[in-house]
Amino acid sequence: MTKRRALLIGVPEYESDRIEDLPVVCKDLEVLNSSLEQSGYLVRSLGGDNAAQLTRNRIINSLRRECREARGVDILLLYFSGHGLHYNGRDYLVPADAFLDDPEYIEEYLVSTDLSNIIDQADAKTIIFVIDACREGVKLEVKQTYLTAWSRGERRKASRRNFVVVFACGSGQMSQYIGGEAGFSLFSKALAEVLAPQHPACTLGEVLEATKSRLDAFVTQHLKQPQQIHYSCESLVDTTPLSQVICESLTAKTLRGEASYSWAEAALESSLWQETRRHGDAETRGWGDAGMGRRGISPKISFTPEENSTESRLKQQFIRIITACWQQWQASIQAMPDDPWRDENLPIRVLESLELLVLRSNPPVQLSAAEVALVIAVPFVREAVLASALVQAAKANPLACEATDATGSFRDSLHKLHQSEPRFFRKAKLLKEQGQIAEKDAVMSWLVHRCLRKTLEVWIPESEGGYLADDFVKGLQKFGRCSNRLVRDALNWKRLLELARCTLVDPERIDREDRPDALQSRLVVGSYSEEQPIREKMLAYLLKMAWLLAIDIRHLSTVLVDHIGMADPLDLNDLHRLVRVC
Repeated sequence: MTKRRALLIGVPEYESDRIEDLPVVCKDLEVLNSSLEQSGYLVRSLGGDNAAQLTRNRIINSLRRECREARGVDILLLYFSGHGLHYNGRDYLVPADAFLDDPEYIEEYLVSTDLSNIIDQADAKTIIFVIDACREGVKLEVKQTYLTAWSRGERRKASRRNFVVVFACGSGQMSQYIGGEAGFSLFSKALAEVLAPQHPACTLGEVLEATKSRLDAFVTQHLKQPQQIHYSCESLVDTTPLSQVICESLTAKTLRGEASYSWAEAALESSLWQETRRHGDAETRGWGDAGMGRRGISPKISFTPEENSTESRLKQQFIRIITACWQQWQASIQAMPDDPWRDENLPIRVLESLELLVLRSNPPVQLSAAEVALVIAVPFVREAVLASALVQAAKANPLACEATDATGSFRDSLHKLHQSEPRFFRKAKLLKEQGQIAEKDAVMSWLVHRCLRKTLEVWIPESEGGYLADDFVKGLQKFGRCSNRLVRDALNWKRLLELARCTLVDPERIDREDRPDALQSRLVVGSYSEEQPIREKMLAYLLKMAWLLAIDIRHLSTVLVDHIGMADPLDLNDLHRLVRVC
């Protein structure tokens, strides 16, 4: 029997003229249903297209039935999307048959968010009540702070279980949405993206934090007012609801060996891990002058996961980083699905080149476990950064040869590149005139990648005016807050980004010390008992060389682009295959 259940309730239409309909509710239910089912939930939805009217009685009866049937369940998620209001010190959901003309009896037509009597019937260990309500469009002609006090209503404490109530917005705020046929609730879409197994978040605390990050991004993107997620929490003495695993993340499945994808497989199976473990005896590793501990003695550490948790902890945090990178990569595929220059195997080839450089040199380059984790993670971080920038670039309609309404810093940068590379822009326009649309898109896509390579904003977070997704940056920062000092120091987010950036720029940047976040020749990370060296400059040179050996077709000679669309044309698929074989 499934250990997770969900009841999704949405009210898209209302009888009263005082309450506006909310057609976006149907989309909310659809996207959440899909994400929850993928995360192992048994889902029941009420209120979608062609559903019976969700009256007050039907909503209450549905909640009671779900709670009664939730026996032996770990997580019970209850969700409501529609209108909500605060009245006489309590928060209420507005059913389809709500009658708001009679203030004296208005509470008889509403559904209280205080579900204590109902959830006491449930046998679920943790119950989460998610409310995406308090929206514009309710005309209530009574003198009550039905918005300013929203989410502060009184609720009797539930007994014998963990109970969390999550509000899409706080006091004085609206739960905002985008109208139209493709409309959606900002909060519900953010929540659905995070609950999907492709996202690395898996505990309730991680889900709420990641949802907040995505919500903030939507608010900025759609020029909406700030909207803060609010929640209240009740728990048993020996449990912490926020640490409860509530969904199947790709990270968790990968760590358990239940799921995999090309990047995780390549990273976890890299020979660099085994070589580090083989040299685990500190006295046989021979760090040399650059690898000595602070007192001139190499640290004695074993890297076998069964005997020491250091490598295990590094890998656990490391795979979370790789999964976050994979998420950015998937987002770029959705943003530009037909990009012919996309190369999923590039970071894997970089790892193979690193293995060649490290393991087959004479004598072999000996790396600490911290250095191994870094050099394996950086190729994926680099592609994630570029993928995140590509998502932003896609918003500027970058494949259009003609003038567009798109504005913004990237569109301006791309326009300048078109002017500085006129022959390629003319080539794309000519291909379009000849009806070779795929070839035109290939040339324009190449110009997009060329522009991103030269754009500083690629490495700057969105919140600071750049293209780097804030949720990705926050994810890297969160991974750096691991309780283990060695892991926290080694996988520092700024170091990851700087090493990734050094693979794209001239090698002279590596040695420059007159700049922020300059790389160090050598530093020591970790506590006294587990300290390890990190030689940042050496790692940067290794990564730069590995990248050159791996061959990034986006950075090959412009002659390749010249041959697109010719009588004897260049086939980019053949080029990808040739590079993989080589």
